[in-house]
Amino acid sequence: MATKEMIKPFEGEWQCDNSRTENFEEFLAEMGVNFMIRKLAKRSSPIMTISSDDTHITFKNEAGFTTKITSLPLDGTEVLEDHQGGGKSNTKFCAQDGKLIMTAIPVNPGMKKTVVTRELIGGELIQLIDVGDGKVVCKRVFKRKQ
Repeated sequence: MATKEMIKPFEGEWQCDNSRTENFEEFLAEMGVNFMIRKLAKRSSPIMTISSDDTHITFKNEAGFTTKITSLPLDGTEVLEDHQGGGKSNTKFCAQDGKLIMTAIPVNPGMKKTVVTRELIGGELIQLIDVGDGKVVCKRVFKRKQ
């Protein structure tokens, strides 16, 4: 089970450094996002806020035209999560080897499993999004907002 102490170094606001993003458009395409939305998303510079309490971790992602908030139990219990476009997934969280890992198993046909791994390296938050068991891996680098 993850603890607040494991999560504390990740807490705060983080700004994406788009110049260091890899495979983001490929990730969006693999997820079925249409061309125009992919182009808009690629231009945004999202802010991710990570917070926690004694029982849950919360990820708030703000990307210009959209905000998504995901709150997951620290004990690894799966939560039925709603996605934009009407999809749903069973999503769970764990902390392991200094990494925050979120796994989403789709409920709807046609959706793809995603694993989001976040770790701190050299004061930056590195986020890897693995879609379809390694078919596409997107890397995003976040810097702590001042």
